[in-house]
Amino acid sequence: MLLRIKEFSWTTFRSVYKWAQLAYLITAGMIEFAFAHDHTRGSSLVIVTLMLVVFCVSVPINIAFTTARYANPD
Repeated sequence: MLLRIKEFSWTTFRSVYKWAQLAYLITAGMIEFAFAHDHTRGSSLVIVTLMLVVFCVSVPINIAFTTARYANPD
C-alpha cells in the first residue's frame, strides 16, 4: 500500500524507519533477554518471541509512515 502513494517522502521514511527500528530492536532484545533469563521455555517463549517480532516490525513502520506522510515529497 505504501508503494501506491504517488507523492511520498521516501528519504524521510527510510531515515525515520532506520532509527526507530534500531530503538525497537534494542527494546525487544532486552524484553527477550528478561524472559530467557527467567527460564521461560517452550511454547510460551515462542509466542513471546513472535509477538516481539511483530512489535519490532509494525511499530517502526507506523512511526516512519506517519512522519513521512506529512513531510515534503522527495
